[in-house]
Formats: sequence, structure tokens, C-alpha cells
Amino acid sequence: MSSPQRKWTLERKMEVVLELLRGGDAASISRSNGISQAQLFDWRNRFLEAGKAALKVRRNQDHDKKIRHLERLVGRLTMEKEILKKPSNSNARGDQRADKDGVSTNCHFFSTRCKSIHLLQAESKKRR
Repeated sequence: MSSPQRKWTLERKMEVVLELLRGGDAASISRSNGISQAQLFDWRNRFLEAGKAALKVRRNQDHDKKIRHLERLVGRLTMEKEILKKPSNSNARGDQRADKDGVSTNCHFFSTRCKSIHLLQAESKKRR
């Protein structure tokens, strides 16, 4: 039924598939183009799957755009946080200073837990 190794262009395949999708009879379309109905339906299925993929790409591009925006926002907020974390009571040379409890305030990741550890270490040094 199919012609011997006929080379089909993309445009010609699309014309045949679109004719089928517009409501054409599969038997008459395949017969007039010298291809089997199985081949015609395979082209149709691949055509429709490619259409789905093309529609998904747009949604993913919008998603990627949102991700890039949020990544920039996280980067900016991280920089602001690091700037605010810098110790305000160290001198220009960057010497460490201690607060009223004798705890270093130059700890890079200063937090309540970190301060508790420093307090315990300071107490331990005082006892010696």
C-alpha cells in the first residue's frame, strides 16, 4: 500500500495530518497519499504530542522566569542579612570586642545558640 521509500517532507506530513484532524476520512486520506492508516495515525499522534510539548514549554518558561526572579530576591535578601549581621562594635581594624558578658561579637553566624556556647566557654575560663 505504501510507496517504495518515498521521502516525506515535514510540510507535506503536516498537510496530511491536518487534513485528518479537520475531519477527513482516514481511509481515503491514506489511500490518496499512498500510506497505511497506521502510518497516518502515527503521524497524527506524534503531531499532537509535539503540540503538547510546545504548550508546556511556554508554561515552563514562565515558571523559569519566576524562579529567576525569586533567586535574585533571595540573593539580595541574603546580602542585606549579611550586611546587617556585621558587628557594630568592632573597630576599623576588625579587632574582636566582647559584649558585657565577655562574649565575642565577631562571630560570623552570631545567634542565640552561638552566644550560649560562647557564654559557657567564658564561664569555663573564669573558673580557671
